[in-house]
Amino acid sequence: MDLRVAGSGNVGAMNTFKQVGIRSGVFVLAADVSKGVLAVFIPVWLGAPSWAMYVTAGAVVAGHNWPLFLGFRGGRGVATVAGISLAVLPLLTLIVIGPTILVFVFTRNIVLTVAFGLILLNALTAATGQSAGQITLCLALSLVVTATHYFNVRRPMVEALRRGNWKAVLSID
Repeated sequence: MDLRVAGSGNVGAMNTFKQVGIRSGVFVLAADVSKGVLAVFIPVWLGAPSWAMYVTAGAVVAGHNWPLFLGFRGGRGVATVAGISLAVLPLLTLIVIGPTILVFVFTRNIVLTVAFGLILLNALTAATGQSAGQITLCLALSLVVTATHYFNVRRPMVEALRRGNWKAVLSID
């Protein structure tokens, strides 16, 4: 099955889960999270300067969202950013996971869930006095994920708003 023409047309974990099933979705989720973790740890393991980790983190998200070999149509970057966050801010990321899952359980809306998780992670990153590099990385990657989500949902959202179908607006993912 070509995920680029099924469901949302997205090749990430959520569309895989919806179109292929839970096993495949979990596999893609694990692979995407692992990409983010490796983007942080490989430069560290190689003894590269600290700025290299920030460059590889941004590059792996860009490569995930806009892959050259898939015509620049990839995932939305959520799982990859989660992997980066897990590697850079493990305790804060683990703290954010619980409340974020609760938001999904109550709303069943992945866009609202992701927004909540990103806002909470950024707030905790700033509130706990993390380094300027970590705060900047967290904000920048959150903006990339937000922009990617926006560009994926703007057309169906505008159509639902034109029809006055608010329920459809809240269910867009």
